Amino acid sequence: MRMAPAVTDLSKRNEPATGHMDRPVRHERLRFYLAGALAILFGLFCHRCLASVVEHLGIATWIHFDHPVTQPILLGEVGTPSQRWSTVTLTDDFTDTNVFLTILSAVLAYYFARVCYRLDVATVMNRRARWLLGGWVVGTAVMIAISQGLGVVARCLPWLVSSYWVAGWVGLVVWAGSANLFATAWGKVMRWRGVPEAGHD
Repeated sequence: MRMAPAVTDLSKRNEPATGHMDRPVRHERLRFYLAGALAILFGLFCHRCLASVVEHLGIATWIHFDHPVTQPILLGEVGTPSQRWSTVTLTDDFTDTNVFLTILSAVLAYYFARVCYRLDVATVMNRRARWLLGGWVVGTAVMIAISQGLGVVARCLPWLVSSYWVAGWVGLVVWAGSANLFATAWGKVMRWRGVPEAGHD
């Protein structure tokens, strides 16, 4: 006696299991936002700690002027008729050292966010990542030292700071050139030490 084939509901078979599929996605998004929030707090904490260290070494991260000073500022979108120069009056301002510490804090927060998201320190902080992070730390120290050296030169050569444009261009050329030379040198050291390339860990 032949048995009738079982009738299956193909429409139900093709229905996605939304309940089981959405749950991992929701957890992944929650982990992503949580890692981002923790990274912001960690970055602020790192900046405060780093600023405290350099201030204890006698390096200023913030300057309070004895009297208000004016500084030129470019307003509007570049290359449009709305672009124009104006001036702002400041009673205090951050130093170059503060900028370098902010960048380093952002880098540290980036790696912290990756660790929080992946929940695996060994995978995130592999040998290449450790060398790159070390390069950021050493490079920041080098840039701060150069900034202090430029301050000494400016005090010895007052005409450098008499013009905002001259001081700005000199600082930009020195910092850009120093950063490029340091990055090249650090890359050569990494290759000499056998640090694997990206994606070959």
